[in-house]
Amino acid sequence: MVDTNYGVYYCSSCNFLAHLHCAATAEERDETFVQDLKDTEHVGSTNMPAHEDFIRDESSDLPTYIAKKMKLGEGGIEIAEEIKHFSHEHELKLTDELDINGQCDGCVLPIFSPFYKCTVCTFFLHRSCAELPRKKQHSLHRHPLFLRSRVFWCNVCRCGSKGFKYYCDKCGFNLDVRCSLVPDILKHDGHEHQLISCHSSDRVKCSCCNSSSRYIFI
Repeated sequence: MVDTNYGVYYCSSCNFLAHLHCAATAEERDETFVQDLKDTEHVGSTNMPAHEDFIRDESSDLPTYIAKKMKLGEGGIEIAEEIKHFSHEHELKLTDELDINGQCDGCVLPIFSPFYKCTVCTFFLHRSCAELPRKKQHSLHRHPLFLRSRVFWCNVCRCGSKGFKYYCDKCGFNLDVRCSLVPDILKHDGHEHQLISCHSSDRVKCSCCNSSSRYIFI
């Protein structure tokens, strides 16, 4: 059995799954990481590592938002029309307005519909940003990350932001929403093979722009 809150290898064509340490050879394994995976077994419904160095984030157990009013969408699916989001003091209302000239306070990109807008002030959230999970495990960092809303610098793209971030309470790692949504594996027009996202121990020079980083596709 695998815990999908943590990294796994899986086949996109059939029902095959492998733990990270099961898929690696003995030479490739990070034994410290393997031990942490063993420590997570039988922890219970919290899905948090049973390691004394981990700091439990109680807010991750809370919902991202509370639905105040629901409506029926296409196909009879219920949609939250009014919500109280953890990141904002006022209630937010879902809208499809197209004349809003602003940016989402979550991903800091230009606003597009559908989105939530504050009923009191100029605060906007794309519906997809409002539904981001409060806790996630990302392939670029070994510890659980928690959703926050404050000014920060992203460790991966090195850009400053005042929107949402995923934050590691253990070591201060910051990951902005846009970087968190980049796929782990991609096919780029500039290369014939698939590229895999990874965190290198040394800085690696990009084959396109010649800048160097530890967070790369290889």
